[in-house]
Amino acid sequence: MTNKLKYFVGNWKMFGNLSSIKIIYEISRFCKHFKTNNKPNKIVFCVPNTLINFFKTKLKTNLVNIGAQNCHFNETPGPFTGSINSSMLKDAGAKYIILGHSDNRSDGETDEIIKKNVKFHRLFL
Repeated sequence: MTNKLKYFVGNWKMFGNLSSIKIIYEISRFCKHFKTNNKPNKIVFCVPNTLINFFKTKLKTNLVNIGAQNCHFNETPGPFTGSINSSMLKDAGAKYIILGHSDNRSDGETDEIIKKNVKFHRLFL
């Protein structure tokens, strides 16, 4: 079975604040207006972790989904200062996570780390 959805994913990098919700409202309104084709689409905004819960709480539409930009591969709590795992992101309201982004790779993220992320974070599958 193949996934027939088209995904449009926006990565906000290290930008945005609480007033950025206005942009998502505008995009949601745009999507409602131009929902003329019958092909299913998924729109995902991967925002900084500090905005996930706020955006998820404020956004009352199924047209736009909120995602995270990365996560730590260890699923259990531990001594990983500053890290966040997929279950924490899911609790905050994220439905998707970007893994293997070139920004993280340039900081040393390897195929092995990404493989661990995929293996341990099946919460989103």
